[in-house]
Amino acid sequence: GMCGFGPQAFTVVSVSTGKNGDAELPLVAAARLGQGRVAGLGHTGYFAEEHLNKFDTGRLIVNLVRWTAGKTAPRVAVIREDQLAAYLGKQGINIVKIQGKDMAGDLKNCDVLCCNSDRFGDEKSQATLLQFIRKGGGVVGTMPGWGWQQLNPKKNIAKDSSGNRVFAEAGLVWSGAMPGRTTEKGYSASDLPSKYCNALVALDALQSQSEKKIKLTKEEANQCVTTLSDAVRSIPDGNPVFWPEFRKAEANTASSAIPTEKKPITNNDGLAKVILAYQIHHYQALPPEQVTAHPAATNFPGPVPKDAPRVSERIIVKTEIPRWHSSGLYAAPGELITVTLPQSAADKGLRLRIGCHSDGLWGNDRWSRPPEITRNFLITNAVTKGACAFGGLIYIDVPQKCAPAEIPVQVSGAVRA
Repeated sequence: GMCGFGPQAFTVVSVSTGKNGDAELPLVAAARLGQGRVAGLGHTGYFAEEHLNKFDTGRLIVNLVRWTAGKTAPRVAVIREDQLAAYLGKQGINIVKIQGKDMAGDLKNCDVLCCNSDRFGDEKSQATLLQFIRKGGGVVGTMPGWGWQQLNPKKNIAKDSSGNRVFAEAGLVWSGAMPGRTTEKGYSASDLPSKYCNALVALDALQSQSEKKIKLTKEEANQCVTTLSDAVRSIPDGNPVFWPEFRKAEANTASSAIPTEKKPITNNDGLAKVILAYQIHHYQALPPEQVTAHPAATNFPGPVPKDAPRVSERIIVKTEIPRWHSSGLYAAPGELITVTLPQSAADKGLRLRIGCHSDGLWGNDRWSRPPEITRNFLITNAVTKGACAFGGLIYIDVPQKCAPAEIPVQVSGAVRA
């Protein structure tokens, strides 16, 4: 899917998220940047012949090309898109096939670039492309965000994909969300997308609701939460358009983003829900040494007394028994735990797990506790460090069909459960 957040970004085609009611997800979106324009599509297949000739897909692509160019007879550069080139050529559009290695030279006599966003090139090419757009050029890019994440599991789509590094400047990025169909055969473009598909509009609406200036319907609030939950995972860190506004909202709402059994967070508290979701994703991605206790940990799973002795204890893990082996120890919220074992056991796929409440509550309307409060760390060295913002019971997780062995494991920095 796509995620628009800039003041000049808008959704062209939206689809159902397939969950959370009838919330929409942008599939095709566009934006203006300087004197130029960009458009993004949430899949590479839109440039394939079989799809260009189905329904109105071809007309959509032609319209996007002409809109981004700002003219009806543009000169279009393509990188390895032979089927698209042939299709556009039949519509009377001039095609220039380029390599994309010398972006400045390649685009010198072109109005629009059409390609998979992975082909935007290195940082130098991306800078050239941005200059091309700002001076009046157009770009139509494709990428399945969820597919990119599957192929790049150790990377972050917000900061590592070349498409997002370019399009973020225009207030538009690809996200990892996977859309659901809106008709039996695919996606309908008949309905106008919700204005709350834009993350800044959604943020403003949730803030206004929390200040009781407006009252959103249940569907509108749900849409705002869906849009923003996607945005905080997709917009690159440090983006000057989105993050300053989000930080202001976070500062004003932090106290209400702590769910309890007596005062759960629901979609009626949309801003608190989004902010807690963002904080959880942020905490879960931090290196262990940088983790601190999350304020919500005081309510659940609960605090650890400051005067409880931090101990170092040895347990024996029998790997013929798969899954969780309890250490009888507990990690305090935000505190560093160290696990030491023989180097010979470092390649068995063992994991350090902190927290037993591994069930995620993301899909629940009501959150009586943060929806994700555990972490696990793959053990690949003799010494492994781990920490969890919420704390929790400490386990050694053994994979299925692990070679039988009795492994001595030393756990330090914990308290007795």
